[in-house]
Amino acid sequence: MIALKNLSYRVENRPLFEHFDLQVAPKERLVILGPSGAGKSTLLRLIAGFVLPQSGEIVLDGQTVSQGNKMLVEPHQRGVGMLFQDLALWPHLDVGGNIAFGLKIQKIQWEVRQQKVEKMLAMVGLQGYETRKVDTLSGGEQQRVALARALALSPKIMLMDEPLSSLDAERNKALRKEIIRLQEEMGFTLVYVTHSQEEADEIGTRELLLGQ
Repeated sequence: MIALKNLSYRVENRPLFEHFDLQVAPKERLVILGPSGAGKSTLLRLIAGFVLPQSGEIVLDGQTVSQGNKMLVEPHQRGVGMLFQDLALWPHLDVGGNIAFGLKIQKIQWEVRQQKVEKMLAMVGLQGYETRKVDTLSGGEQQRVALARALALSPKIMLMDEPLSSLDAERNKALRKEIIRLQEEMGFTLVYVTHSQEEADEIGTRELLLGQ
């Protein structure tokens, strides 16, 4: 599903990845650990297409999406969803508007968007929240909205960058279980970045340590 081949990426002439190879199997849950500056978030951005390597190849679902420093497939065409630590919810939109945002950009018909919003709200346990303003929600509820928005586009690959780090221990544990449940139900491939070994042990079917 995901293949990084002979990848090199430098930041201000400092090699972050040098001849780096990685294979992630379909429906696998790969958790990436490592100290700050090891390149965990950068690795997600490379897969998503937000940054380009200096050399190497990135292949997603059998399709080469970048080769060397050339973008062959744009980020929005890669079938990749991404959930950041900063949820980047739109404060001027209600919950339904946030979840439907990507569908609207893709010009999905209104009726289909509404059906998808209702389905995603049910999946993340937020039925009846469609018209609520996001700034009235708890941190855990906002996290569920961001997750629903990312999954509404039915990505084949989900990239999550420390998505639960701002939550208290109780909400963190609850959402870990939700992420695993949704991944198993929807069948996407998950690459998950965290500093928490406890999170990694629960969520991952495999762990990768960077910076060692």
